[in-house]
Amino acid sequence: NGFSFLLDSSVGTATDRADLVGQLHHLNGSDHPIHVECDSVRIQHDKDDGEDDFDGIALADALVACLKTDRPDGLFATVVTDEHGVALGLVYSSESSLHASLCCGRGVYWSRSRNALWRKGDTSGAFQELVSIAFDCDADAVRFCVRQRGEPASFCHQGWRTCWGPDTGLAHLCRTLEDRKRNAPEGSYTKRLFDDRALLRNKLLEEAQEVIEAVEENDPKHVAEEVADLAYFLFTACAAGGATLEDVTNVLDLRSRKVKRRPGNAKEHRIKAAEAALDSINNANDQGKAAAESEPAPPPAPAPAADV
Repeated sequence: NGFSFLLDSSVGTATDRADLVGQLHHLNGSDHPIHVECDSVRIQHDKDDGEDDFDGIALADALVACLKTDRPDGLFATVVTDEHGVALGLVYSSESSLHASLCCGRGVYWSRSRNALWRKGDTSGAFQELVSIAFDCDADAVRFCVRQRGEPASFCHQGWRTCWGPDTGLAHLCRTLEDRKRNAPEGSYTKRLFDDRALLRNKLLEEAQEVIEAVEENDPKHVAEEVADLAYFLFTACAAGGATLEDVTNVLDLRSRKVKRRPGNAKEHRIKAAEAALDSINNANDQGKAAAESEPAPPPAPAPAADV
């Protein structure tokens, strides 16, 4: 059986292929470059008798019809990014690789050295789940957004996360936290936070208070340090609650499109609850320090024996 790729009805359909291609060309000539989310693509099995289950158009054909290239080999430069927009590498796509990628929902490109389709990860195990495909403003370059998988989840043939070096930043922190959640080494502090929700809660309150104090000092370096500390505990809480950085980013993007917004005033009951919790933490810390100071000092260690 063959496959057809159709726009989901929630996104909008066209009566025939020519109509859709025309619409896509119109979009591509406007201020809205073409961007296809894979969640909006429905894969339809064709019937054995050649008849479709319902009327539709081949999305892959329609998209390819909107691309252009001035390369003699007819390929399209393709930037591959992860779900956070971090560039993983530069590859090339062909009409057939774009079809194949949409068909299997994975990163599929064109290998210039082998002159053949290259489905990333078939040999190395570092495969890619396709999230979306976007064209640039001139429709002569493609961006693949993927979720990089594998052990390690590396795009580069040298084992790096990206072709420009190792993983960094907030996304790296979140991937490390997810790994600790699954298989933390012995003595891991992060594992302790996952297992002790009261400790995690108290550290969140503590670090948030320290950010507030750093802001009042007007010291940018101190602010950055305290925000970094808070970010560690925030995203530990995020992982503990089953959410990801991608989930958080999607919520932020959705909220940025809101027309009507709440006043954003502080909630009095939340402030009082936080103050009470901080007082409790500070009292516990003070009692611990007092107990430590009241203990007698240990006897001095004996002097080492002289070498004979």
